[in-house]
Amino acid sequence: MASPFPSLPSARELRRLQGRNERRGIKPPSDRHEVINPVTEAVIRSRIEADIQRLRTDTGLQAYLGDDAARIASMAGRLVYIVCHAAGVHGLGETPEGRILAGTANALADIAGTPAELERQRGAVIAGLQAIDRLMPQLHTLSLAAGALELDNLLATTAGMSTADVHRALGIDIAPKFIAASA
Repeated sequence: MASPFPSLPSARELRRLQGRNERRGIKPPSDRHEVINPVTEAVIRSRIEADIQRLRTDTGLQAYLGDDAARIASMAGRLVYIVCHAAGVHGLGETPEGRILAGTANALADIAGTPAELERQRGAVIAGLQAIDRLMPQLHTLSLAAGALELDNLLATTAGMSTADVHRALGIDIAPKFIAASA
């Protein structure tokens, strides 16, 4: 008795079909937009970009002109973590900008711990914001959104954020360097 279903094409037939489609300029089918509409995706991306830009602008104003150490540490810390997470996703943690952001995280930890350190650490915060400006064109918007979600999860599950979380987001492993230096 014959099967009611047609037999599957052989590997040779699939290669021939693929070659014929390439010669004719026929692209393979894409299911990219079956889940989300391209217009909806563009709207979501523009909202994310606007939120990040608003946070960057507010943080920059506070860093240059503000005197509230806790607010600067909070706003800049959020922005630094989000960008560090996106940079880690894109493999940019070991770049000079990534290292600057790690130093900025250390400066922000000093500011959060001792508000009197604000004037001394202001230059490090401004350098971090400049590094963020240089990194932003290389980062995908959805990677920044993933960093914001990871930050929300981090703040919801722990007592707070530390510099180790920023280093982990960047993909920088600093523990072996300190162990080797102390040995």
